[in-house]
Amino acid sequence: MAKDIFAEDFMPSTQPSKGTKSKDIFAEDFVPSAPAEPVKRQYTFLETFPAAASNIGASAEKFYGGVKEAIMNPVQTGKSIAYAGQQLMNYMTPEAYTEATGAPIPLRPFSAEEKREANRFMSQMKNAFLDRYGGYEEAKRTFAEDPVGFAADLSTFFSAGATAAPKASVAASTLNKLSRISDPMNLPIMGVKVAGKSGVAITDLISNVLDPKSAALMESAGDKAPDILNALANVETFVPGSKPLVSQAVAPARSGTFTAFAESAERVPGVGEKALQRRMEQTQAQREALRTIAGEPGQLESQLATRKAQSAIDYPEAFRDMVRADPTLGQLFNDPYIQRVVPSAEELTKSRGITFKTSPIQYLHDVKTRMDRMITDEPDKIVAEQMLKKRDELVDWMITKSPNYKKARDTFAKNSEGIDQMKVGQALEDKLVPMLLVDEADLVKLKGNEFGTALENAPATLKKSTGFARYKKLTDVMTPDQVKTLEGIRDDLARDQVAKTLATAGRKAGALDMRNFVKTYTDEIKGPSLVRTSVALTNDILKRVKGQMNEKLAVELAEAMLDPSTAAEALKKAMGRDKRVKMITGAIQKTQEGATKALRAVPPASFNALGAVQEYENQNQNALRSR
Repeated sequence: MAKDIFAEDFMPSTQPSKGTKSKDIFAEDFVPSAPAEPVKRQYTFLETFPAAASNIGASAEKFYGGVKEAIMNPVQTGKSIAYAGQQLMNYMTPEAYTEATGAPIPLRPFSAEEKREANRFMSQMKNAFLDRYGGYEEAKRTFAEDPVGFAADLSTFFSAGATAAPKASVAASTLNKLSRISDPMNLPIMGVKVAGKSGVAITDLISNVLDPKSAALMESAGDKAPDILNALANVETFVPGSKPLVSQAVAPARSGTFTAFAESAERVPGVGEKALQRRMEQTQAQREALRTIAGEPGQLESQLATRKAQSAIDYPEAFRDMVRADPTLGQLFNDPYIQRVVPSAEELTKSRGITFKTSPIQYLHDVKTRMDRMITDEPDKIVAEQMLKKRDELVDWMITKSPNYKKARDTFAKNSEGIDQMKVGQALEDKLVPMLLVDEADLVKLKGNEFGTALENAPATLKKSTGFARYKKLTDVMTPDQVKTLEGIRDDLARDQVAKTLATAGRKAGALDMRNFVKTYTDEIKGPSLVRTSVALTNDILKRVKGQMNEKLAVELAEAMLDPSTAAEALKKAMGRDKRVKMITGAIQKTQEGATKALRAVPPASFNALGAVQEYENQNQNALRSR
């Protein structure tokens, strides 16, 4: 018969010798005397299921209580694990230790007492396991009376089998699925995940309620917040006196939702009027800038009269100059474009009572003016350029032959500089006049696109306003400072047009509205039971402040949308708040992820085994206290 080392070395005698009182070494040294254990119930196979159903509550309380105890008391848990590991090392033979770990056992002499303690511990663990799974009856009893603990052991068993099975095999896949299905740790892990997500949500909700302005700014800005802040901090004034609204200032950031949110400030009662006033100031500043070119009312007419009066002196004097034709002039008059205007010019000169012989310069001047009209009316650009070339050749011949004609033209050109500039400025001013179309917020829309188009198509604008096709670009008429003024007005109007386009897109995308944005963050919230207290607290805050927040905060934030620098400070604050909130929610999320990984890493059966270890330690401590 095999020798039972546990019975010989450690277990108390069950049959005392005749006439001798047996000494129970465990009762004296280790374990307090206890009453005999009750007879354990035997279950039929069919009885195990209703029994398990009735015991699942107590079993879950025991198992999850152990999980909670292990998590809430990590120091004691660590000590128990270390104690179990030490006893296992003390119990194993050097050969068994090396076979199990692949390393030699640490060279430390074990005392006889340490060896006995290790054997007692391993015997206790062995008995605990046999009590649960020592046979068919024990396994049925464990399932019936401790179904959650049974599931933990079963999940660990399947997991170990999956690890041992060949990777990517059907067996490994099946065992992994069985392990996940039977794992009772799924519930606390799910609870940790829900609590983590709820913690993040509640943190966001409470921070939004406490500072809805910052929340609205960040929700509207999204990932373009840095670009928007940069645009607000570096806003450019294109026209002196035309200070942009925030919706216009952020146009370079190209954020539809933020632009729409900022523009909605113009519809907030009490602020919309100020925004409209700002737009009117912009229009006035643009007009005043353009007026430096277009001139004051009546100024153009006065200069036209001055030029006309001077021309009435200079040109008659030039017309008295007598010149003779030469081959160069004869060749010019053979040109088809000059020939085209000669008949109408001769009608005019005949009506004046003059001929080339009696007044050659005036005759040629009438030919030249007929060519000017022909060039202005010519739709073909290439043909017009050729006509202009021949006309200039004719003028060059005339000023070479007649110094007085040159003087008259130079004076006329000098007096025409301001006139042509004013004519162009007044033509552009017509493009700047408000259409006076009124939208839902009674906001004036400017015809900025027409102004920009007029500048882009400079030749046509210059020809139409001055009557001269010789001007091809703005600098042919305008000084550099005047060109800069016109381009500033163009850019100011273009920025507003871009802002309107972005705002329209943002509203279609569901942008927040300044008039009711607070409601977005103050509606009553709901949450899972795990965070019921936080939800109740949040809703209590909402009820207390909701009635006072909406109108007050809407006006405050709308006021900020009138001034880019104020809006920049508000957005900067919001970005700082958002960073802090994300740090908090990130920490919550990392904690949840860490807890989930930790719980998932521990085999479920470990909590059952840990309970047995701690029970053994408690028995030893009780025995020592009772001595």
